[in-house]
Amino acid sequence: VVSTLILYSFFFLFIFFTIYQALFPGAKSTLAIATDQSVVEEFFADLDLSVSSPCDEIAIEYSRAGGYNVIVSHLLQMDSSVSNVCRISGRISLARVAGSIQIIPVGHVGLMEKNGFIQPVIKIDRRVSFNHTIHRLEFGDAFPNRISPLNGVSSSGVNENPFFFNQYFISIIPTFWSKKSILPILSSSGVSSFQYAAQSYSRSLSENAVGKFGIFMQFDFESVIIEQTNKSLFTSESGSFGELSLLIIQLIGVLGGLGAISDTLYWLLSSYGPFSLS
Repeated sequence: VVSTLILYSFFFLFIFFTIYQALFPGAKSTLAIATDQSVVEEFFADLDLSVSSPCDEIAIEYSRAGGYNVIVSHLLQMDSSVSNVCRISGRISLARVAGSIQIIPVGHVGLMEKNGFIQPVIKIDRRVSFNHTIHRLEFGDAFPNRISPLNGVSSSGVNENPFFFNQYFISIIPTFWSKKSILPILSSSGVSSFQYAAQSYSRSLSENAVGKFGIFMQFDFESVIIEQTNKSLFTSESGSFGELSLLIIQLIGVLGGLGAISDTLYWLLSSYGPFSLS
């Protein structure tokens, strides 16, 4: 009986730590900051947001340093199944330089003379509103515990005025994520990706205001890289002892589970099966 209890104890201990690691993969992690020396020309953004305007009244534009501007609406899915709401989602390939993603109105900008110059002015269409919710905005490949602060952010304008200029200032931080283990098969080769910090600014616009309105996501890159190493529950600073102790617990748990199962099968067969002793 005592041996059976010991086997079951190790078995349930193994199950507990397995579930804990699955639920909290980043329970232990170390961070290091270094100068980013990578030379990468492109990266991508995953975008998913809802705008309170018909899809045919707005466009998505990508601009970057050097005066490059291009409409990328056709590269994204624009779903207008909900009345007066456009759900924009998809992936955009971007150059790894400062740039911006802009959601702007189509055909609602006029011209006027002011101080001797011809300038664009707002011509408001009451069907167009830039109240919006950012469901997801992430850069690069996914990795655990990535920081993407604009996910879930909503904006309803300034003083409930849907005609407004909303600008997000995004500072993209290159990140290398990896998982450490003493067994090569359990280690991760690592993921080179990005996370970011963000601030926002909004101002209300009126009819014939100079400029343009919409949602502007302006981004730039930090010159450093964060190296994030995730470790297991018992990992020490050196990494070896903690991983070894966890490996021993897992091996004992597996052996305990096998022993507990075989002991249970033996009891069932000896009590009720063809090898019953009664």
